Amino acid sequence: MDGTFETHSFPLPKVSIVDAQLIGDDILMLATSVGLYAFNLNTKRFTNESKLNAEVDLNNQPIKCITLSKDKHTLWIGTSGKNALIKQDLKAKQTTVFNTSSKLIPLIDNDVKIIYEDYTNNIWIGTTNGLQYVNPKTLLTTPFNSLNGFSNGNIAGILEGKDNIWVSTFDGLVKVDKKTQAVQTYYEIDGLTHNEFNAKSYFKSSDNLFYFGGLNGVTSFNPSDIATKSKSYKIVLTDYQLYNEALEKNVSVKTLLDEGRDDKSVHDTV
Repeated sequence: MDGTFETHSFPLPKVSIVDAQLIGDDILMLATSVGLYAFNLNTKRFTNESKLNAEVDLNNQPIKCITLSKDKHTLWIGTSGKNALIKQDLKAKQTTVFNTSSKLIPLIDNDVKIIYEDYTNNIWIGTTNGLQYVNPKTLLTTPFNSLNGFSNGNIAGILEGKDNIWVSTFDGLVKVDKKTQAVQTYYEIDGLTHNEFNAKSYFKSSDNLFYFGGLNGVTSFNPSDIATKSKSYKIVLTDYQLYNEALEKNVSVKTLLDEGRDDKSVHDTV
């Protein structure tokens, strides 16, 4: 390269490339709007890799995301429909498909937008209907949606902190405790630039700063600096008693003190 741009025209017209993953040293796997393609960095040629086996053919099917496992042995592919989540074993040359009807790992939704592998090799799947945790070894899986704390199921981004998974959505930034699986959501009132985040607009820097892009700019932070939100409860006084006698609810504390009647008990409800 001499400082100029190098361009390579896709063999088909009007094709969108939405994700890319380097396989080995010279193959760039591409998630496109018409299937799975590979670009050879040496020969500069595109090849159609959509036909994974006799049963799974992704030709003309939009691919939403692709993720290579940390051990480089497995390629995870996210699409929509019956081939929602695909596990391709690159060593054994085996392909496994998961969707909402799967017996081993039933998905919460057939529209997979993001696939993230954490430090302990567990898989976090972002869909249009929530987040899903999957342990590939034990096949243990846990869904996260409106039933357990998510205000919106459209997952835009996934990043991992020391003890938590951080998930940007179309309504808030969600922190999921990896051990307890407790969910906590942050909004504009907590300091976000906007409650709605953009799909696939997220980044983790080398100095452990998280960046999530939204409708009104970028929210950045160090996950270690974010304190756990404590719930605040509004105290509502429901009964006033003086010497075991109920008082009118609109009586003021000043009136009681002025009359010298400060030996009182108050029942309250939180």
